[in-house]
Amino acid sequence: MSNHDRAMGCYQEALQIRMLLYGDYDDRVASILQNMGIMEFRSKNLVKAREFLEEFMRIRKMNHTDESADYVNVLFIIGNIHKIQGNDGKARENWAEAYAIFNGIGLAEQNPQIAKVLTNLLSGDDQKSKKSGGVFGRLTNGLSGEKVLKATKKKPMKIAP
Repeated sequence: MSNHDRAMGCYQEALQIRMLLYGDYDDRVASILQNMGIMEFRSKNLVKAREFLEEFMRIRKMNHTDESADYVNVLFIIGNIHKIQGNDGKARENWAEAYAIFNGIGLAEQNPQIAKVLTNLLSGDDQKSKKSGGVFGRLTNGLSGEKVLKATKKKPMKIAP
């Protein structure tokens, strides 16, 4: 069994547990679906990825928790899936919605490099965004080519006395 299959099995188990505890439409269920969708996207299982991510979106919209960075990220990934599948119009729709939410919740001011990448994607200049070196540029390259260049170690969090 591959690492991907084991991870998806664990996510499936977590999904079932959360659905039992919180119901089918809780944001904690949606977060598992988001992770499952990202895993499938990275494994190039685009149909499954989109199914999980669209279910995440449905739950978040129903709960009125769709104006968040996670939701923007999912829209961005679904846009990428459409682009990979040759559906440029649908890709632009998703990226436009992501950009609108991104701006609407004030993330564009905090992350101008990401706003620029989304602007480039919407203007059709996605090659420029991939080369930008910005967060979304690296994300796009990483998710479509999935190469880990260098592992980083995080320092442990210091706890104040």
